[in-house]
Order: sequence, then structure tokens, then C-alpha cells
Amino acid sequence: ISLLVPEGAIAQGTTEELFLASSTDISENPRLINTRDSILSATVFAGPPSVKFLKPVILSFDQAAFKTEIDWTTSLYTQAPNSDWKIGGDRENIVHFDSKSCYVINDHLQFKYCLVGKATSSAIKSCQCVVFGGYLKSPSNYSLRVYILNNNRDALARTMGDEMKMGGFLLNTPLKLPIKFDQGAIKLTLADLCPEWTNRSQDAIEIPLDRLWNDTSGNFHMSFNFEASPLIPSLGLTPISAEVTISQLDHQHKIPFAIKPHEIPACPLLAQNSWIYNTGRVFKLSPFTRSRVAAAVSESWTKLAKAMGIEKSVIDYLKKQTHPADSVLDIWECRTHNEPMDLIKIFKSINRNDLIPLLESEVARSPYGATSPATSPSTSCQLSSTC
Repeated sequence: ISLLVPEGAIAQGTTEELFLASSTDISENPRLINTRDSILSATVFAGPPSVKFLKPVILSFDQAAFKTEIDWTTSLYTQAPNSDWKIGGDRENIVHFDSKSCYVINDHLQFKYCLVGKATSSAIKSCQCVVFGGYLKSPSNYSLRVYILNNNRDALARTMGDEMKMGGFLLNTPLKLPIKFDQGAIKLTLADLCPEWTNRSQDAIEIPLDRLWNDTSGNFHMSFNFEASPLIPSLGLTPISAEVTISQLDHQHKIPFAIKPHEIPACPLLAQNSWIYNTGRVFKLSPFTRSRVAAAVSESWTKLAKAMGIEKSVIDYLKKQTHPADSVLDIWECRTHNEPMDLIKIFKSINRNDLIPLLESEVARSPYGATSPATSPSTSCQLSSTC
């Protein structure tokens, strides 16, 4: 979750205190009204609503829909303080999508947001599958928990927090799991369990699609329970190893796991830079480079916006703004997977080769294309807070 507040959005000499958080309480989520509906994002708090910005700010959060314009009808739900959820917040806010995120653009914040999608028959929801287990210290009653979550960092952070309270450890790198609306139930199967242990649960569990699709908590899970085999008593406490298969029709995904006795497993996420929130270096372009690029595209910014895949509704909104080129670059900055090299490719695609040397020098000066918040042209809240 992030909030980008551009330079000039707050009057000079004025201080505003903003908040940004995601909710771990599933009762905060909107109620679904259709069997095809599905929660596509975390419930996000941003405000206060009383602050009116002089330039549009951009609220960004992960979303779980593939091909939103083709296979989904998405609705941004918003909620003001002390009121009910309101459907159709995307008519009051300008909403932009890419393959991973939703970007809400407006000159004020509305307190609470959640993205909901209504699926067509070919819709695909991006989920993730994670496996948790505890500290292996006894030959009896060892529990392995398999979660299917919305594919966003907030759902994973919430689940990891809940598991930590129970003494659970993440045992796998999160598995990307596309779930298709028209392909029926999800099946979890346990296989290749080592002979020193027996499974006290079912080897296969079938989950009806609607239980996952309409689950407002976004963290459905099932458990497998093990005990040491009585046929091999002399070996003492031995490791547990097996494989969990997640399948939907002919599509299969496998997660092998192993737990050693009296050992805390290393967290698989520590090797993933995407999990580490970088609060020291936020922006990808320096103020100098950004100002030069914005000036150079001030008359042709719509061409840049279209090359970035920005929707017509967003472009129409930006046409009413004083500095639309700056807003286009703000949107590019918000895309967490972008780097300056990606912007070079975009400018090459629209024949703006005159800007390539400037961007290449930016990459040469800073491999990450970022500057510290103290010298950046905008204020960005890169937060992962929960409430």
C-alpha cells in the first residue's frame, strides 16, 4: 500500500497529518451481494477525508484480478466515517489498473477503500498458496496448515501475523495460484509422506469454488495432522517430509516441504527483495531528471500515457489538471515493478529518442534510479501498517 502526494499538493507552509493502513479485521470488508462477486484487495484506510489537496494524490494497493477490462467488472467500494459501504466509488475517483495493482487518483481521500470484482465465465483470480507448520518437538499431533490467499502482500502479512501468535512458521515461498471461475472446485492432495509419519487427516480435500470465490476473509485454509508411525518406534523423533498438490481440473501446482525436529526453519521470504519495504530510497527518478522529462512531454503527454496503458477515463481526467504530464509520471512512479529502464523502453516506443540519454545517465548515476525522500519532488507514504 502506498500514497503518493505530489509536490504542490499541500500549500507551502502548511502541515497535514495523513494516515494509511490496511485492516486485519474481516468484519471491515464489504458484504458481497452476488455469487460471482469476489474481494480483490485488502480493505485500505486512507485519510483524513477533510484534507483537500491542490493536486491529485495517488493511493496504490495490490489487486487480484487478471485482465480486468475483459474478464471482470470491477467496482471500487468506498466508505466515509460512520457510514455504510458505497458501491461505485470509481465514479467519484479515477481508477487505473495494471496487472498487479489498483491506483485511485483524486484530490481528497475517502477514509476506506476495497476493490470488488464480478466475474465473467472466463475470469481468473490471482491467489497464492502458503504452507505453515509449527516447531517439531513431539511425535504426536503435528499440524500442517495450507492457506489459499488473495495474491497481495497484506493478506500474506495478516496470515503470517496470525501464525506467529500460534507459533507457526512459513515453510514455502508463496506459490502463485491462478484460480479460474469456470473450472470448478479446488483439490488439495497430500502425497509422498515419509514412512516415519502417518496422516491422521484425509489425503485429499476438495474445496467448492464458491467457498474460495466468495470468501470475504481472503485467507481460506485447511489442515493436515500427523503423528509418528507406531511401526517405527526406535528411530526417535524424525523429520517430516511430503508434498501438497493444489489442482483445478488439469492444472496442478506442487509444494514440497520438510520439517526437521527441534529446528526453526529459515523464512523463505528473506531472499525475496519484493517483500522488503525500502523506506530509505523511494523515488526512481531524481528531481532534475523528472523535471526535464515532464517539461519535454508537456505537449505530448497523452502519447506517453497511452504507451503506459493508462485508460481513457484517466486521460480525460488528467486533461482537466494544470500539470497532467507530472501526474502521468506520478502514476509511473507508483508502479512498484517499474524501473528507469522500463521508461526508456516506453520512450523508444513513441519515438522520443531525444530523452534516452537523459534517462540513461540517470540509470548510470543510480542503479536503482531512486533518490531519498528528503530530496524527492513528492512525498510518498510507503507503508505496510495494519489496524
